[in-house]
Amino acid sequence: MEIGSARESAAIFDRMSQANEETAKLLAAHRRRIDALDDDIVRLLAERFEVVRDVARIKAAHDIPARIPERMEEVSARNSAHGSENGIDPGFVRRLFDQIVDASCSLEDELMARITNRGDAGR
Repeated sequence: MEIGSARESAAIFDRMSQANEETAKLLAAHRRRIDALDDDIVRLLAERFEVVRDVARIKAAHDIPARIPERMEEVSARNSAHGSENGIDPGFVRRLFDQIVDASCSLEDELMARITNRGDAGR
């Protein structure tokens, strides 16, 4: 290896290291914002599941099934359209909400079974 090329390589490495540090600094604020948004998403999901627990108690008291296909489709379609209006792939939003609704209905099923077994409609 020639001395000149070793120096050139070292200089290139130094420039790349500086660029990586600068890029990391630029990304840091964005990453913190994404982390905060992720925290908000999880908090909102937890809030949603608290409402689902209330819905399960009402459904159990009135003998309404957890899974109502028309409602499930309504939620999926509404959120898919809302995603599209906000520049998010509607297929992605539909798949995401299908997962959320499926998990919600599974929780309702579980809670309704417990309530029915206790015979007290969750009181």
